Amino acid sequence: MRKAIITSSDGTQLPCLYEGLSRKKLAVVSHFFGESKDSDLNKSIYKILKDCGYGFVAFDLRGHGDQEDDGSSLEFETFCQDVSAAEEYMLGKDRVPERILYIGEGLTGLMLIWYLSLRNRAGRNAVLINPDLDLFTPLSQEISDEQMESLEKNGYITADIGGREFTASEYLMDDISFLDMLGLYRAKSADLTMIISSDDPFIRKQSYERFAAVSFAHVVEVRSSDHLLGDCDKDELVSILTSALD
Repeated sequence: MRKAIITSSDGTQLPCLYEGLSRKKLAVVSHFFGESKDSDLNKSIYKILKDCGYGFVAFDLRGHGDQEDDGSSLEFETFCQDVSAAEEYMLGKDRVPERILYIGEGLTGLMLIWYLSLRNRAGRNAVLINPDLDLFTPLSQEISDEQMESLEKNGYITADIGGREFTASEYLMDDISFLDMLGLYRAKSADLTMIISSDDPFIRKQSYERFAAVSFAHVVEVRSSDHLLGDCDKDELVSILTSALD
């Protein structure tokens, strides 16, 4: 894999990994909130993509991994800008792939639904791993009174994410709390696969069932009690992802 720096439309620099951009099938990969492009899960995904004939670009979210910002500019809209920048880098000036796939994990899975709904030029295929359709409920339960006071007074909260201080703006919190993803995606045409942990206490299966009913997404369970799939059977995950990529 090669390393590069992608520049988003607002000038933010995003460290990325890429491979096989001349292939006919290409993917943009975004990682779990609190993780990075170099996570163990993503390394497994890169190998599966390569084995299935895909080239890919994977980038660090703002405030994550090798990306040097504090994360305060991470919002749904800036995420869309960053995915678009990654896509443009992947396609270059004249590449016309047969298929463009998007892979999102947790919060970025939720954000990719927004991206696919609003960006007419985007590809329509996505694999979403434990997308956080119910993110605001558990997130709000984790916010302390002190953090809530900071959000109201200063317009942001700070949290320790993987040993690194991360700043979440009020705009990101508003996006998470007020977006109606079911309404947003209703009547949209897309090929979505959602991979969810079978015993993850963080998610409510009925939310995925409701979303699948209106978006025609294909929902597949992988045996795991971990939101980040750290305890899943790797062979099972490989089999599920390989089927989704065919």
